[in-house]
Amino acid sequence: MTPTAASTKLHATNRIAAILAAVAVALAITVIVLAVMLTRQKQEMVLVPTLQGEATIITGTASNEYLQALTRDAAALFLNRHPNNSNYFRQNLLRMVDGTVFGEMEAQLLAARNSRIKTKTSTVFHPSEIYVSPEGDYSEIGGIGQTFVASQMVSEETKVFAARWRVQGLQVRLLDFSEIERSRARMRSFRQSDPGEDE
Repeated sequence: MTPTAASTKLHATNRIAAILAAVAVALAITVIVLAVMLTRQKQEMVLVPTLQGEATIITGTASNEYLQALTRDAAALFLNRHPNNSNYFRQNLLRMVDGTVFGEMEAQLLAARNSRIKTKTSTVFHPSEIYVSPEGDYSEIGGIGQTFVASQMVSEETKVFAARWRVQGLQVRLLDFSEIERSRARMRSFRQSDPGEDE
C-alpha cells in the first residue's frame, strides 16, 4: 500500500470515527433532555371522591374541591361515632392516614373506641362550613357537635376541627385531625373572640 493510499484510508477512517462520535454525543444529549423533560412533567389524575362532580390532583398539589371532600369525609369518620360502628370507622379512617403517624393514630382510635364502649357515649357532628388553605396542606371544618350517653343528648356545642395533610405525588394523606379553639379558627364566621382579644 502506497503512502498516499494509506493516508486516504486513514482520513476516511478518522472521518467515520468523527461522524460516529458526533452521533453518539447527539444521542446522549437527546436522552438527557428527554429524561429531564419526563422528571419535570406534571402528572395529573382526575379523582372522584364522594362529591358532586370531579376533582383534580396534580403532582404535589390537591385541588380545593378535593381537600374539601377529604375534610368532610375525615370529619364524618372521626366525629359521627357510636360504640357499635367503631371498627368500621376506624378501618376507613386509617386508610386516609399518613404512614408517619399511622401507629399513633391507631392507638388513639382504639383508646377512644374503648372509652365509648365503656361509657356508652356517641357523638354526631353537623358540619356547616369548610375552609382549605391556599397552600393545600391545612383545612378546617366547623359545625354543631352533639354528645349522647345512651339515647340522651348531654351536650350540643359549636366546634371547629383542623386537619393537616401531606400531599406527596398523587397521594393525599392525613397527618392530624383535632379540635381547635374557635378564636384560632381561620374561618371568620366561627371565630369567637377571647375576652382579652382586640376586635
